[in-house]
Amino acid sequence: MRQTATLTFQATGTAAYPDSGEYEGVYGVEDTRQAIAEARMQGIHPFCFGIRRDDTPELARIFGPTGFARIASPADLPARLPEIYRLLTRRAGA
Repeated sequence: MRQTATLTFQATGTAAYPDSGEYEGVYGVEDTRQAIAEARMQGIHPFCFGIRRDDTPELARIFGPTGFARIASPADLPARLPEIYRLLTRRAGA
């Protein structure tokens, strides 16, 4: 049986660090995207739960089209878990 390391994140859907001053926007997105790419090179499968009602292109830019799930509210997470589990296990087997 093949073992896979999966790293999950919970995020608001924005790459910003409010207490850091100017570190936000494109810098936050690109630094995070690079860290995710480096994790993938080490065989780690990052996946993000984006808790946000509206769509945000940042999650797709950082995690790729299948590397995240946008969830409108934390209360929706239990209903979405089976779908997310299928997505994660399908990715891990690829």
